[in-house]
Amino acid sequence: MGLSVFFIFKNTFENSKPSTEDTKPSILGASETIPWWNSDYRYSRSITINNTDETLTSNSWLNFEFDHKELVSQNIAMENGEDIQVVYKEENDNYSIVESFIDNPNTNESKIYFQLIETIPTTSTESRYSLYYGNNLVEESTKTYEMNPNNLPQNYNVKLGEEIKNPVFSAINRKWILTGTKNLQEYSTLVYEIELNSAVPINNQPQYAIEGTSIKGDLTNEKENRYKAEIDLSKAEPGEYYIVTNIVTNNGKKLSSPKSKIIISEPLFVVYSLDWEGYDSSDQTLKLIEEFTEKYQIPVTHFWNPRIYIAPEIANNRVEFLTDWIKNRASMGDEIGLHLHMNIDMLEAAGIEAKTSPNWDSDRYSGYRKGSDVPSYIYSYDEYRQLLEWSKEQFKTAGLKTPISFRAGGWMAGLEILKALQDTGFKIDSSGRTKFSLGQNKYKEPEVDASGNTLEINEAEELEQIEHLVEGRWNLASTTKPYKPSITDINSSKAPTLDLWEFPNNGQDSWRLGAEEMISLFKANYSGGILEEKQTLTYLSHPHAFQIDIQRVELLYQNIDQYNIKEDGGPVIFVTLEDVYKEYTSN
Repeated sequence: MGLSVFFIFKNTFENSKPSTEDTKPSILGASETIPWWNSDYRYSRSITINNTDETLTSNSWLNFEFDHKELVSQNIAMENGEDIQVVYKEENDNYSIVESFIDNPNTNESKIYFQLIETIPTTSTESRYSLYYGNNLVEESTKTYEMNPNNLPQNYNVKLGEEIKNPVFSAINRKWILTGTKNLQEYSTLVYEIELNSAVPINNQPQYAIEGTSIKGDLTNEKENRYKAEIDLSKAEPGEYYIVTNIVTNNGKKLSSPKSKIIISEPLFVVYSLDWEGYDSSDQTLKLIEEFTEKYQIPVTHFWNPRIYIAPEIANNRVEFLTDWIKNRASMGDEIGLHLHMNIDMLEAAGIEAKTSPNWDSDRYSGYRKGSDVPSYIYSYDEYRQLLEWSKEQFKTAGLKTPISFRAGGWMAGLEILKALQDTGFKIDSSGRTKFSLGQNKYKEPEVDASGNTLEINEAEELEQIEHLVEGRWNLASTTKPYKPSITDINSSKAPTLDLWEFPNNGQDSWRLGAEEMISLFKANYSGGILEEKQTLTYLSHPHAFQIDIQRVELLYQNIDQYNIKEDGGPVIFVTLEDVYKEYTSN
């Protein structure tokens, strides 16, 4: 009984299967001919079959062991093996595609199976087969092969020749390109190179072209037979394209390099921020932050709270240590913004009369935390401006850069707060979010009689308490893009607007949300593929809760990192809010 073996292959891209002209693109040089089956394949190796015993009939399946993992590790073959193809060279220099597949790909002991085109007589040798790979234009489909692996010929051996490059070899430095960027030249520039076999005689300047666009140009001769172009695509339209070089030899032969697919997309800026609450954080927490951000190469926007500079519960040497730590982070590329809760002791230090109501958590917050659950928006423009100026002075005294980014404690910013930010030199607010309310404390609702007299509350009634909630002022969507708020409505961008950018905290925070919820917010802003418009996604954690949050944040970034532009996986780039601001405001 035959065994049906199923393998998933990609159908070759419509231009990757050879046309009549492609079938024999022999390069007739001054002294030799270099045959090549298909210009979209970058590598080939000859297959020599030595039949040591009985006749190997046509349609017989043969196989040989192959170190496919080594090719994958060199990034010259696809991990799933779908670009593996065996071909057969006819006597007239035409080629036939051989039924073939790879078993157990991406291992040191992969096997390639292929079906003979013609019979190989006893004790003879056949060397007209070749193995091709390195074609990134193949597309996915399912193909079924039937054979009995226990009934294959045994008395033969296969020898592979040395690896040969396409006579017009090409390479790109990345597949994903970011457009619409002004300060990210590394990711908006395509480096394209070709290398010509020494037997390819040309006397013209090789030119590249990006199909489907008007973008084309000369390649510069870097050294013998090697040419290079650095192509600025920061203004290109998003889409999938193919870059190719066409050349003509001295004797009029037309040759093409392998096509390379490039994906041009607007960026998805992902910002990771930490809200410092003005309290101490343990050395263990600081170490966890360092390890996590190093692992994913994440620059952090720290919303730093200057309360530590008046905090009686933090020793002076500890304050110096924390300040030095945050300065060091800034020297490594992190941003230091400002974060304020309305703690009574800090307001008194700033010369502002503190309020204790309304609040969302007064049952828990007491002592030096008193007032931290009072919404910022209940303070007047003048009061808040005074607090902002005091905060900037604390930064200056501590030797910190003047902040341009801000987030209100509990996201409780209002219109007057944003106006105060604008007027004190801030450029960015990141308090915006979806509609919300905060509140855990309860109050007893006394009953009154018809005359207005308060009735006595019994013990059971005391347990039936009504929750008090403090409402936020925001009502944004989880996909809201950065905008300048209107001077009359913080949730609108209707002109006239403030001279302040709102970068919403649309990824929300790791204290209230689990990993799947935060991942769902990522997916709401990016579902894969090409972005037609740039977007910014901002996440929030707290240092004091980081030891608890680390597992869910790890899961979140494991999911996001697969689309990282640094790894050529997609349009995601990890940046600070200041970095994003420069992208949105650069001319």
